[in-house]
Order: sequence, then C-alpha cells, then structure tokens
Amino acid sequence: MKSDEALATHFVVTLVYPGIQDQLLETLPMSPGLSKSRIVAWRQCPRRLWLQVRRPELLQTSAADERNFQIGFEVGEVARSLYPDGILIEQRDLSQALVETQAAIANHPDRPIFEATFERGRVLAQADLLLPEGAGHRMVEVKASTGVKDYHLDDCAIQAWVVGAARPLAGVELAHIDNRFVYGGDGEYAGLFRHNPLDERIGPLLEQVPDWVAGARATLAGDDPATPPGDQCDRPFACPFQAHCGANLPQAEFPLALLPHLSAKKREALEAQGIQDLRAVPPDFPLTQKQARVRAATLAGTAELSPQAAVDLGKLSYPRFYLDFESMSLAVPRWAGT
Repeated sequence: MKSDEALATHFVVTLVYPGIQDQLLETLPMSPGLSKSRIVAWRQCPRRLWLQVRRPELLQTSAADERNFQIGFEVGEVARSLYPDGILIEQRDLSQALVETQAAIANHPDRPIFEATFERGRVLAQADLLLPEGAGHRMVEVKASTGVKDYHLDDCAIQAWVVGAARPLAGVELAHIDNRFVYGGDGEYAGLFRHNPLDERIGPLLEQVPDWVAGARATLAGDDPATPPGDQCDRPFACPFQAHCGANLPQAEFPLALLPHLSAKKREALEAQGIQDLRAVPPDFPLTQKQARVRAATLAGTAELSPQAAVDLGKLSYPRFYLDFESMSLAVPRWAGT
C-alpha cells in the first residue's frame, strides 16, 4: 500500500496543485526543472508557473481545493485496486523512482505499474497506470471528472510525449468516473471508470509539446511576467495566486460573483463592458429571475419582502417542522445502491 505522503504527491500533480511535487523535482541530481504539472500551470498562465516556482509562499488554498484533493486521493486508490497485481513506484527520491520504474518494466513486463516515472529532456512525468499490452504498454491517466475535458488533452499529450520516448505506447487513455455506475457494495468497483482512447485527439498536440516546454523554461528563466488578472485566473482551475495578483486592483463593493450561478459567458460579457459591480449591470441585461432579484435588492439597499410568502406560510398548520440538510459530492460511492 502506498504511503499517504506518496499518494498525496501524485494527486498534487493531477490537480495542478503546487507544493510537494515541486520539492520532489529538486531530489534529482540534475533537476529537470519541469514536470507535467508545471507545464500545465504555464499553459494556464505564465505568471502562475513563475509564482509557483519562485514565490510558493504566496500560494493560498481554499476548502474546495482540499476537498478536490481528497476526492482525487480516493479515486486513485480505487483505480489501482482494480489491478491487484500492479507494482507501485513509491520512491520519493525521483532519481531512484526513475531507476525503480525501469527495473519494474524489465523484471515484470506482464504486470501493471502505478506511478511509473519517466524523464525526457529534463521534463518529468509520472503515469497513473501503465498497463502491459503487446510489446509495450497502454498508458491510462485517471481523473475524478465524469468526462473528458479539453485541458485533459494537454495533460495526456505531455505525458505521452515524455513516456512515449522511453516506452512503446500501445495507446493513451483517460479513465474518468462513469456517473451511471451503481455501487453494489463489498468494495467492488469494477465498472466505476470509463476508458476513453485519446490517441487521435492528442496526436496534433504532441508536436506542440516541445514549444510548451521551451515557453515554460523561458518564463522561469526571466522575471515575474506580471500577467494581469483575467479569464485565465479561473480556467481550467482556480489559480491559488489570485489574491496576490489582484492585491493592487480596485475591488468592487458588490462584485459580480454575488449574482447566483452567473455563467462564465455572461460574466465575460459584462466585464468586456468594464462592469465589475453588480449594481452597474444594465436593466436590460439577460439575468435569471433570482439574479435580477439580487440586483434589485442591492440597488434598493433593503431586504426584499414578498407578501405572497406570508400568504403561503399562513396556509401551513401548526406544529411546523423544518428540515435542513447538507449534500456532499462523492466521486466514489460509499453506500450500496448509490
């Protein structure tokens, strides 16, 4: 069983959550300086990568980040449990992990390998699942999502670029949660994951990976890019350096984020007009009924009291009972029948 610390290392990479993986990069005698997670961070925003490496003390994480971390931790454990004869590379020293990976491939060519570690051109990659197939391996990246997202393609392309240079790859797949899966109990999770072949979709991206590597290296070799905040701050992940990058920007008293469930498309349309405060949203802008109520109450400066609510409540007899409950998001079902 892999240690909690080593498991955490892997999912830090998967969620592009800087920290342990950055430290581990330095365990190589000639640190490659770049990993899949760092290149993905650069793809989102050059400044994110620069701050992640040069100013990691500025990073701020949220409860949602921690929740996602735990979900990824659990999903990875379940994925490995489906291959009970697999070999886990749990060496924290990455130079040794490279050696152990090659030894596992040479000595056990017919067994799956978890966290197989490879290096190409001083770029590090660790494959979630490396499954023997023919004369090579099928590489599977495991995600806690319920489908293939665009940024997963970049992720898998970088992995394939690194791993494929060392091992013949019979295929590249992304395994994600099948939301139609119903847990039967007794720890049986066969069928939880849906495997999607990505070879054709990542093919064109493989030619771009060297340019991404060069761009990330150039960013780290220079000064703080000072990229201004924008859409990239939340796509595809909420950047943990937003507080730092936005510290000197004027803050709206009533930011657009207060409008419930405001879509990214509508937010971008408003921001394109220079609107940051919900009170400045034009009356004819298409808001939902709830968003319009929030805007109206904010402009009025008073709570909205609905006479109809009093009428409806008056129809209820006594005694009255109130039930409040909280829901939770589980990527891996825990109770039979769910």
